[in-house]
Amino acid sequence: MTETVLMRSPEGDVQEVEAKPAKLVPLMVAGWRQVSEEEVTPDVRRADAGNPDLLR
Repeated sequence: MTETVLMRSPEGDVQEVEAKPAKLVPLMVAGWRQVSEEEVTPDVRRADAGNPDLLR
């Protein structure tokens, strides 16, 4: 099992960080949040894809 987590900054940058409180707490206080691998993969669909209002 890996000992790192993916964190996203308030500006949207993603960084792999060592999963230790000494590393994570300062980032979380600064507004960073943990993200999953699925959230890191960019969505290549158009922004309006899946909008049910467009089907009317």
